[in-house]
Amino acid sequence: MDKKKGAEVSLKVRQENREKKKEEFIKIYSEKANNIYLTCNALGIERATFYNWLKEDNSFKEKITALEEGDIDTAESALKRQIREGNITAIIFYLKTKGKNRGYVERQELSGVNGQKLFEVNIIDNNE
Repeated sequence: MDKKKGAEVSLKVRQENREKKKEEFIKIYSEKANNIYLTCNALGIERATFYNWLKEDNSFKEKITALEEGDIDTAESALKRQIREGNITAIIFYLKTKGKNRGYVERQELSGVNGQKLFEVNIIDNNE
């Protein structure tokens, strides 16, 4: 086999191994509760490798994103279960995050009733 053909075969083998490693990563990532550190350790790869795969491979990124979205769905289900059970902390959290447009917001009012000015701030520049 000539050098060029050998290099092509070697490149193809490395690419196939990388793709197998990515599929392994996705499986282990799910088993390790989507923990990057634990998954990288289990596979013996650097964390930077994971981030390179995310940046360079849209299919890999979509699979990782789907797993992470699944975690959010699970957390939302647990939150809503707590709300149905009357957990006041869960209710308040939900209203502060999802009920903002209905006024469930913690903020400091900078105006009085009907927008009335409460005070005035003058900034003095000593350099003038």
